[in-house]
Amino acid sequence: MKDMNRISVIGRVGKDPETHEFSSGDLKVSFSIATSDRWKDDQGNQKERTQWHNVAIVNQGLAKIALDYVKKGSRVMVEGAMEYREWTDDQGVKRNASEIALRPFGEGRLVLLDQKKEQSQQSGNERTSQPRPR
Repeated sequence: MKDMNRISVIGRVGKDPETHEFSSGDLKVSFSIATSDRWKDDQGNQKERTQWHNVAIVNQGLAKIALDYVKKGSRVMVEGAMEYREWTDDQGVKRNASEIALRPFGEGRLVLLDQKKEQSQQSGNERTSQPRPR
């Protein structure tokens, strides 16, 4: 079996996606997704822990879909590779970031789990966007 770097997350978007345009004209779309665990402690009190996951989309087709349909509060599923970056900021401080990357020619997926308001709640309609093979 070959090595695999793949992560899937289902949750709610924390704020509207942000864009960065590269000199090539390509877009990078970034947003974060919150996932929450809920449980009862030994005394029966409800507890909750929220984890935040950064997402970076550099697949141009998925980036355009994210800009058109993903908003703060949207429920989405993303699937991509876990990547770690390190850089030095303008003040000389070393910074680190981890993100779920949806890259071109990869197996990244973006699934929009919210239904349109005019659709029936029982239609189970999902919009799935995957890169097309070239």
